[in-house]
Amino acid sequence: MATLSDVRRYLSERHRASLADIAPGVGTTADAARALLDHWAARGRVRHLTAACDGRCGKSCCDGSAYAEIYEWVDRPPAA
Repeated sequence: MATLSDVRRYLSERHRASLADIAPGVGTTADAARALLDHWAARGRVRHLTAACDGRCGKSCCDGSAYAEIYEWVDRPPAA
């Protein structure tokens, strides 16, 4: 079972990664990883990006779908 700390460590080390990379990287499913990422996004530590993808690049973030879910670690959350 992946934890919030696992996701924080994985994404902060890479700065930006796709959901397709994050989920197996922390040992969980895409839905479970997305829930953990949503927690960090609500705290201002993760930014959710959507990348257009035609699937020809061969990277794991591209599964041939129109868009890939990309997450980016934010070193400093926005000031309140």
